[in-house]
Amino acid sequence: MLKREFQVSGMTCAACQARVTRVVSVLLGVSDVDVNLLTGKMAVVFDETKIDEKAIEDAVSKAGYHAEVSSDDNYDEYSAKWKKLKQMQRKDIQT
Repeated sequence: MLKREFQVSGMTCAACQARVTRVVSVLLGVSDVDVNLLTGKMAVVFDETKIDEKAIEDAVSKAGYHAEVSSDDNYDEYSAKWKKLKQMQRKDIQT
């Protein structure tokens, strides 16, 4: 699983935020979406074997907005931590 942050432009209200959230959350491979109207940022956790950043950007564009991956390189580190946390949670559930 990867977590990427996107900069989203064109959102002007809560309905816009809800639409972007809905459009991205139904994509195959996406497990979590958090859209912040005030900052114009969207964090997406997704399975990189099923979907890529371009497909997420395209889905947002088809909804009438613009999204592009933020250029912050800290997300690979975050993704590794997220994956480790999920593995730990699975172990706890199994025991």
